[in-house]
Amino acid sequence: MQTNTDRISGSAGTFTINDALAYTFKFDTIQVDADTVFAILEINGVDVKANYVSTPANAVKPTVITCDFEDLSFTKIQLTSGQVTCVKFK
Repeated sequence: MQTNTDRISGSAGTFTINDALAYTFKFDTIQVDADTVFAILEINGVDVKANYVSTPANAVKPTVITCDFEDLSFTKIQLTSGQVTCVKFK
């Protein structure tokens, strides 16, 4: 079980995304660095955008930090616009 500190520590590295390409890898936390619209946010092939953003078509503002709810890892991400840093713990 991850602690909150584990989730934001980046002990297994971080990766910043600032383009509209799709990326597939495991990561545990998303830190929003600029106004960001998510095109894809998946956990194990299931689109979970609506579980984390009330209106997925609207931009999420900077400084928001999002973690998975059930101690799972996000597995795919694509942005329409913006910049995020994906934090890896595991």
